[in-house]
Amino acid sequence: MAAFKDRHYLRREFPELADDASRRDPSAFRDALDPASSPDVVDELAIDVLELGCGVGNAAFPLMRANLNLRVLAVDCSPTAIEAVRRNPEYDERRIRAEVVDASRPRALENVCADSSVDCVTAIFFLSALTRTGLRNAGDEIYRALKPNGALLFRDYAKGDVKNEGGVTNARGDAVRFEPGEMVDARAYKRADGTLAVFFDPRDLENALAECGLEGTCDIVEHTVTNRKLGVTMTRRFVQGRFVARKD
Repeated sequence: MAAFKDRHYLRREFPELADDASRRDPSAFRDALDPASSPDVVDELAIDVLELGCGVGNAAFPLMRANLNLRVLAVDCSPTAIEAVRRNPEYDERRIRAEVVDASRPRALENVCADSSVDCVTAIFFLSALTRTGLRNAGDEIYRALKPNGALLFRDYAKGDVKNEGGVTNARGDAVRFEPGEMVDARAYKRADGTLAVFFDPRDLENALAECGLEGTCDIVEHTVTNRKLGVTMTRRFVQGRFVARKD
């Protein structure tokens, strides 16, 4: 399985998941967790998180380092990914449970996540892998799983991203092309491995989540990165949001 960098930036972008020390200094390095020496979760301070599309844990484990009172239910449709999470030296059954679940299917999480049982749902580059039907199914499950006023926290690909628009020009004036895959429609591409890559219009995503009972607004986050191998500096464009489950 391909290696991905740990998403340490999440404690800055989603400070409600971090402890006081991490909120004061989001860039501070924290050592990997050692289950043998880590204290128990304090129930009164616990934050229960459902992570969708967890991959091999590149978001879950950094977030747990940022708050020892997080309890994470991590799900992914890939058995290989879930096995990698379970084999991680930081895997601590007091803090994380990993399950194979395809959250794009109707009522997919019923057997692993009770109604109104989690404080937050995280979806980091997960929604973009879903069809319109899959997004509606996942949205309905997110709403069901969240406690009243619980929040969906996400970051994903935005319309107008350099990989959506096709390419950039390097310092020599040469065009560098990015091929996200075969175009499915104006917003989506199918990669060579069969997975989907959707580039979201913020208003369209807001409307889709509102249909599931999730209220919020999408922000555009831009991040400049340099690809030394290709000799290009480019501005990446992401959509990020905090959507709340309003329940009576």
